[in-house]
Amino acid sequence: MAVKGELEGLVTNHNLLISRGSIDEAAKIKELISGYLSQKDMMPRLYRGIRDKFEEFLFCAESNFNRFREIINYKHLTQLEFFYPEFFPEFVKELNQSAEKMFETNNQLYSGLLAASSINTSREILVKVIEFFLKNKNYTDLEILFGRLEETRSMKMNLHVQGGAVKEYPLIADREKAEKIGKLIFEAYSNETAELEKNMLNGSYRNAYRLAGILTAHLPELALITDSGMASTSTQYFRELVQQADIDSTDELVAFLEKFKKNPAIMRFASENAEMLESYMNGPDVREALGRLIRNLLGKTRFDEVNLLSQTLEGITSFSPVFKDHLSSLKENGFFVQAIEMAEKLQLKEEITEDLKLEAFRKLMDDFCKNPIKTSLQRLVKFSSKFKINVQNHPQIADSVIQQLEGIEKVNPEIGYDMERLYQVLHIEKKEIVSSSGVKVGKMLEPVIWFFSMIFKLFLKLISVVISRPAEVAVRSTAKAAKAVAKGRP
Repeated sequence: MAVKGELEGLVTNHNLLISRGSIDEAAKIKELISGYLSQKDMMPRLYRGIRDKFEEFLFCAESNFNRFREIINYKHLTQLEFFYPEFFPEFVKELNQSAEKMFETNNQLYSGLLAASSINTSREILVKVIEFFLKNKNYTDLEILFGRLEETRSMKMNLHVQGGAVKEYPLIADREKAEKIGKLIFEAYSNETAELEKNMLNGSYRNAYRLAGILTAHLPELALITDSGMASTSTQYFRELVQQADIDSTDELVAFLEKFKKNPAIMRFASENAEMLESYMNGPDVREALGRLIRNLLGKTRFDEVNLLSQTLEGITSFSPVFKDHLSSLKENGFFVQAIEMAEKLQLKEEITEDLKLEAFRKLMDDFCKNPIKTSLQRLVKFSSKFKINVQNHPQIADSVIQQLEGIEKVNPEIGYDMERLYQVLHIEKKEIVSSSGVKVGKMLEPVIWFFSMIFKLFLKLISVVISRPAEVAVRSTAKAAKAVAKGRP
């Protein structure tokens, strides 16, 4: 009985995990159950939970595909097929029917993702979807589809590693179908490059680059495009992107550079032909356009974007001279705070000298003196605290800073409390502030403090009288009533 109860508990726990989508955790429970039951006896006990999850998957995906992609994704299907292969011969027909049905209702991406996520669906569906995308030049969904194929392969490899085995998976297990898909993509690539040759002035390398990227990154074993061909197409598209880029559209350029540097064909070409690749990527027109873009971003103080662009260009080209020129220009024109911000964002820490910190502090002090409001005070406190400005270490400015702060506090006594933090940060011992008439502020405020304290005391006394009055009235009323009764009056 104890063994039976333990087994029932494991089965219940397993089915609960499946219903919640914790399929990898459920698979661990399955391993424990296999210690009690043979596979033949175990399948009926687990079937209902697996079946319900599979039906939920298809229903959610078909009824609200766009929303479904956001919240559940296709990993559940890959996990179910990997951990429970004994159930899927029954489900394959339904998977294929779902993919075909959604293709006919003009939802080709659904069919493609289903085929890309499933180990058991017909590979003919994958060929059909890819052919449709190529015919309609829908290269965005084509890239999504190949991205999902890579995720599925990676997941299967990781699941094998967790099981203690290392196994390589081809992206498309059916070699014949893989070659057919590669041929279709290569034909589309050839058509795109042929169009470019006919229309050199107005053509774009974008489509040719995307197709070449799929072939070299996802189907390299087919060797349909040479490394030099990929490098040539990529650099042409790079030049195009650089010429089109402006300060409000750098995202596409950054995304290109990140993918470009990871492409295996580019990596091989760079290792064997480093100088040639550098000449491809560093033409005078490219450097001029990039330099103009970076200067415009620097001029708008968009240092984070400049830093990101600089990092993605690392190993391709460098704009350090441009950065140093702009930094010098900021200093010459009195923008010391911006110069420090730029040096921080672009990892030019050696440019942040003590003299530059001091000049920036002076600028912030001037701003505070001209406009003594809380915002400028907070900015000054933040800067001084961050860069550890101690006026005692700078005798050339110590007296003037103290005089400025005392002058501000005389004219603006209402911010005296907020200035306490600034005195602490700057290591200034605060003196008794004297008003402009020569009277100490503390002495000047004594009559005011006395007046308000008297008002407060009178207020408290009035409250105590009001509280005690009802009790006194009640006593008098009771006494009068007693006298009336004694005299025989009602």
